[in-house]
Amino acid sequence: MRHSHAASLDAATRYVANGWPILPGTVHPDAVRPWLPHSVPLRTVEQVRRWWVGGTSSVWLFPGPLFSLLSVEPALARELFESPEFQRHPGPVLHEQGRDAQVVFVVSPVPERFEFPPSLRSSVRLVPSWDSVPAPPTIKGGYEVYWWYHPDRVGWQPAPFGPVLAAVTAVRSTWRAVT
Repeated sequence: MRHSHAASLDAATRYVANGWPILPGTVHPDAVRPWLPHSVPLRTVEQVRRWWVGGTSSVWLFPGPLFSLLSVEPALARELFESPEFQRHPGPVLHEQGRDAQVVFVVSPVPERFEFPPSLRSSVRLVPSWDSVPAPPTIKGGYEVYWWYHPDRVGWQPAPFGPVLAAVTAVRSTWRAVT
């Protein structure tokens, strides 16, 4: 199901109104790349309205000064999402299906040079500040990107990184013991 220009514009304006930098998505190759030549993330509602083009149907979210994006392998992410630690300290979580499936946790800012423990490196990564991820209502590769935990539920606040890291470490160690 293709989302309308109005739905993507509405989502984009909500994201930037809450301090979340975005780019409009391309209108071709199934909206799989951020729409360029505008390579600097948009940060205000006025910028979004000025740059949004008629056929734009996707929104790309960038890490910014208010949050980092933590990409987690889908199987591990489901356990992390259901963990007591995350439930005590929730934050927005989006799910991207398809060939390059990922679950992205919106967390408090993390230094870009942060290094995960070796046991987590194959399952968890920080999205670099120059990169982006598709955000709802985007459809990428024929799959809808959707919220597992909508930002409205937590007042658009990221999950605190410390408890999320502790939870993913605990879940991963349990995972290893079982597999």
